[in-house]
Amino acid sequence: MSEFLFEFTINFADLIVLSLIFFGYATAASLYGYLGILQSGYAAPDYAALTFSDRDNYNSIIIELVLLAAAWLYLRLRRFDFKALDFSAGRRTLPLVVLLIVCAGLAADIYQYLHSIVLPHHYDFPQTAEAAAQAANHQWHLSLPLLAFSLLNGFYEELFFLGLVYAVPRKNLIYALPFSLLVRFAFHTYQGLAGAATVTVLGLVYILFRRKIKTLVPFMLAHSVFDLFGLGLSGLLWALWG
Repeated sequence: MSEFLFEFTINFADLIVLSLIFFGYATAASLYGYLGILQSGYAAPDYAALTFSDRDNYNSIIIELVLLAAAWLYLRLRRFDFKALDFSAGRRTLPLVVLLIVCAGLAADIYQYLHSIVLPHHYDFPQTAEAAAQAANHQWHLSLPLLAFSLLNGFYEELFFLGLVYAVPRKNLIYALPFSLLVRFAFHTYQGLAGAATVTVLGLVYILFRRKIKTLVPFMLAHSVFDLFGLGLSGLLWALWG
């Protein structure tokens, strides 16, 4: 195991409780949304369902801040050593962010391509006139609510997946890491199985790099970039230069 794994700070039961605090509501809402997709006779949502307004982003920011406060309170009661979480940044931070974006984005693109060949019906979504018009006219634009939410969400999700998950005893990582991938998959099912699986690929890539990268900052910033532009290297390049 990597020398960067933490000494014991929380147990696996704590991790389950924290997963419910961080993602319980999101998972329930996501699974409800996925059931709605299935009831409509499709396997993926239309474009409009994956588009969020400034109000949506503000609401999400408030929810995540409240849940972060709840998680902080729980960890304080459990006497968690917050020094186990490394938020250091330096001259290697930006190159690591770029490396993570390229590797995770490329892995996501390759996975989606293979998935679409093997299970093309997972990309069957309602092509309504409204959704088609939105997709055709969509142009990426940066707004303050989108930027604020992306930065917070990158911190929020990877704090759990690459910070707290790695704070369990080393012997429990064999259970904690698959559990973290399951959680990551579950609360993205509103995107359909293909979308949730692609996000899980991001989690796998992050786990591989986490063995060598101690600080959480590059992972959080790379995640924020994907929140801004979409998960995939091709989508990022298209948004920037398409």
